[in-house]
Amino acid sequence: MKVLAVLSALTLAQNAVLTSNDTPEVLRAVGAALKQGYLYPDIGQRLSDLLETKLATGEFAGIRNPVELGDSITSLLQKETNDPHLIVWAAGGAPAALRSITGTPMVARAERLAGNIGYIDLRTFIGKVEKVDAAFAAVQEPSALIIDVGQNLGGDPPVVQYISSYLFAERTHLLDTLAREDAVPQERWTLDRVAGQRLPDIPVYVLTSGRTFSAAESFAFGLQVAKRATIVGERTRGGGHFVRPQLLPRGFQMLVPIGRAYDPRTGKGWQADGIMPNIEVPYSQALATAIADAQRRIR
Repeated sequence: MKVLAVLSALTLAQNAVLTSNDTPEVLRAVGAALKQGYLYPDIGQRLSDLLETKLATGEFAGIRNPVELGDSITSLLQKETNDPHLIVWAAGGAPAALRSITGTPMVARAERLAGNIGYIDLRTFIGKVEKVDAAFAAVQEPSALIIDVGQNLGGDPPVVQYISSYLFAERTHLLDTLAREDAVPQERWTLDRVAGQRLPDIPVYVLTSGRTFSAAESFAFGLQVAKRATIVGERTRGGGHFVRPQLLPRGFQMLVPIGRAYDPRTGKGWQADGIMPNIEVPYSQALATAIADAQRRIR
């Protein structure tokens, strides 16, 4: 998702108190956005009808705090859909993950471990690709490469595409995406050019955790289905949809899931289920496990 666009209005002043007219206006705006944009029209309609029912029965009538209202709507919608990308928040009340993601450095570590094993810790997929180039330069000519996305909550698809391109010699089909308004799927391929030296022939490991989410999952998924990387760690969170930011009345905002990503060979993605690692271990053990397996393969 375009995270920077999502967060562009987070500095709006927070409403102190909701009036009796504010809540119905917000709820109906959420319902309209779901009905018009949610990737599955029937589910969008059902959610819109559900919000009208909750409004009629007065379920949200006693809420006067905007942050509490956003959290309550989010909780209801996610319970109905098991869609962690579906979020509603008040100005000043954005989820911690959204608030922190733009302040996180893209590359936390890039170094050469013992045995000539490269290690790159990617904390987000937001930032300039020159940071990626510098990270790959720091692990120049490794015998194996470990990329850690265990603490990565996502970011922008073009950055995922660029990083993935370092690991293939030729243009490679990673995955497909399909939005509600698309007549045909959009194919995502590796790029023809990266600034640094490609590493197409060495063993590659991607470390994941239960927090690995969204674009970080698409990175791991694309490499896994292309059989280019071994995924080590925990099953990921399961955010296989992509979103459009939506401004709502009274300073509220939401993310509307408008499409999904999937393996073009099988039609399957990772929404709700997450990505199952090739080697499943607790995230705390993932790095040591990947190092041991890399050393075995190098020998």
